[in-house]
Amino acid sequence: MGIDDIILNREQCDRLYENVLINTEISPVQIPFEGKNQKKILVAFDTNGKLKKEDKDLLHNLMKACHLAMDDIALVNMREQEVPVSDIMQRLHSRNAILFGIPALGTNLPLGNEEEKVISHETFSFISTAPLSTLQNNVIRKKALWEALKLMFGI
Repeated sequence: MGIDDIILNREQCDRLYENVLINTEISPVQIPFEGKNQKKILVAFDTNGKLKKEDKDLLHNLMKACHLAMDDIALVNMREQEVPVSDIMQRLHSRNAILFGIPALGTNLPLGNEEEKVISHETFSFISTAPLSTLQNNVIRKKALWEALKLMFGI
């Protein structure tokens, strides 16, 4: 073992180089969301501006049926975010996520063609489904989403 093979851990580096000129700490980007995220559930949608009243009503009815309140979730508009869903889930410590109309390309998640199905990935589970506005008049997809939500939340 030579001098080129020495590996220092973070604590050792901090002690050796406590008076550095460059701050290496990365400031995390704040994720704006509605709710309090008490149960670590991400509910993401993708729309310009706020949700329409009828879409918000549908969302509230779904949450109520799942025995959830706004305090339990983090409601995030992905149109306002600069990072993919997977990063937001990590930063908010989400255990579950419901993705309404989120394009698969920008998620960094294995969505495939699995809509209205619970997908387990790493340390969390998520459901991808149509935008709330599409679900309004699509009884078949709403029923499929409800079945997936029951499975996800053990209802």
